[in-house]
Amino acid sequence: MAETGLIRYHYRFRFPDGKESSYEILLGPDSLALTRPEREDLPDWTRLGFRQCDNCPLSEETHPAVPSPPIWST
Repeated sequence: MAETGLIRYHYRFRFPDGKESSYEILLGPDSLALTRPEREDLPDWTRLGFRQCDNCPLSEETHPAVPSPPIWST
């Protein structure tokens, strides 16, 4: 566990073409709820309104960004 008490998982993917991608998942120590730092510079594709699934119950007013992709865009 990190100093902040969060549980950290760091994933690194190396692809046959030489490209590499990595991201980190942070979980709350008691709830194991996904935690992420707030970011202002998220890519456009992470906006909920970019391509929201038909069955998605979230609204742009309460969730401007899709809950998971911001961790993938680091």
